[in-house]
Amino acid sequence: MFFYYADDIIILATIKHEAQQMLKIIERYGNEYEIKFNVGKTYSMAFNQRQKRSRKEEQKDNVQNELMVM
Repeated sequence: MFFYYADDIIILATIKHEAQQMLKIIERYGNEYEIKFNVGKTYSMAFNQRQKRSRKEEQKDNVQNELMVM
């Protein structure tokens, strides 16, 4: 028996560090339930980059690499 499905996931975060933490949770869930994510169809967008953020948030973003799903 085979099951096929399609779904969209939306992640909202104010800093990349938070987004990466959420992606790790999604990745663990996928591994546990044998879900394969098509990273070739995965995109990220930044909105309102001019929003005032704390210095701490800006520093966290500056030291983060690109967002990744394994």
